[in-house]
Amino acid sequence: MTLRASGQAAGAGHGPAPNALIDMRSTAPGDDPLWLQQPERAYWFKILPDRTLYINHRAVQFIDAGVLNEVFFRRAFAAGDSAGVERVVLDMRVNGGGNNFLNRFLVKEIIRRPQLDRSNRLFVLIGRGVFSAAQNLVNELDFYTDATFVGEPTGNAPNQYGDARIFELPNSKLRVFISSLYWQGHSAMDTRTWFTPDVFVEATSSDYRAKRDPVLETALRRATGPSFGQQLSDDAERGDSAAVRRSVEAYRANIENRYRNLENDVNAAGYELLNAGRPNAALTVFHVNVALFPRSANAFDSLGEALEKAGQRDAAVAAYRKAVELDPRMFSSREGLRRLGATP
Repeated sequence: MTLRASGQAAGAGHGPAPNALIDMRSTAPGDDPLWLQQPERAYWFKILPDRTLYINHRAVQFIDAGVLNEVFFRRAFAAGDSAGVERVVLDMRVNGGGNNFLNRFLVKEIIRRPQLDRSNRLFVLIGRGVFSAAQNLVNELDFYTDATFVGEPTGNAPNQYGDARIFELPNSKLRVFISSLYWQGHSAMDTRTWFTPDVFVEATSSDYRAKRDPVLETALRRATGPSFGQQLSDDAERGDSAAVRRSVEAYRANIENRYRNLENDVNAAGYELLNAGRPNAALTVFHVNVALFPRSANAFDSLGEALEKAGQRDAAVAAYRKAVELDPRMFSSREGLRRLGATP
C-alpha cells in the first residue's frame, strides 16, 4: 500500500503555521496563573501570601535545573516549615509521569508533617494530564495521606500498563512501542478507568483566556471555608431536619460534589458533630441520613451509636436491630446490642 499526502501543510493555505499561532491568554493583562508559569521546569515551589506552600510538579524526573528530586522536596517543605505555612497545594495537572521510584521522596515529606497532612490542609490538583508515574503518585498520596484531590479525573487508570519498549514487527519491520510492565496500585481489584477528584472543578476556555484558575481558587476556598458538618450544625442543633435535608440536597446538586458519596459524607458530618460534643445535632443528621438511605445498614449503625451515646437505649436497640436486619454481617451493630443487653 502506498500512502500519499493530501492537501497542503499548515501554513501553506490551510491556516497559520505553528509559529504564527496566537495564545488565547496573550491579550489578557496580568501574570499567568501559577499552573502555567515556568513551563520549562519539572518542579518548583512558591510560598503564597496566605501561608500556602504551592508546589508545581510537572514531571517525575530525577533532576531539574541541577536540583535532585529528593533535594527539591526536602528544600520545599523546609521552606514551608520556616514560613509557618498552614496548607500545601501540590499542582500535578500537567504531570505526564517519569520515574515511579522518585515518588517516595514527596510522600515521605508529607507524612512527616501531620499538622499539614489533613483533608483541609493538603490539596492535590489533578486533571486529564495526569499520567503514568504521576498516576502512581496520586495512588500513593490517596493511600498514605489525607489529601483532598481537586480538579478533573486523571488521564490514567490507577492500575495501568507502562514502561513501553521498542519492538520491531518481523514482516513489515515497523517499530512499535509495547508496554512491558503492569503497574498495580494498592488493590488488584481496582478496575477504575481513572481516578476521580474529591472536589470536581473543570476549567473552561474562558478561564484560560482570562488567566483565571478556578481549580486553585476552589482548593483555597475549601481550605478556609466551613466543613460540611459545620454547615449543617446550626439547623441540626435546633432539630430542624427539614432544613438539614435541604442543605444536603443542595450539597448533592453542587457540581463540585459530582463524584462524592452522599451517604458517606452525611454520615461523616454526623460523626464530626458527635465527636465535637454535639450529640443532639449529630442525631438530627443521622436521622436525615437513614431517611435518605433507608436500605443502608451503615446509616442505621451510626444512628444506633449516636443514640447509645445519648442514653436513648430503646431507640439505639431498634436502630442496631434494623442495621443487622439489613446486613447480618454488621458486626458493630451486633456488638452494640451486646453492650445494651439486647438480642439481634
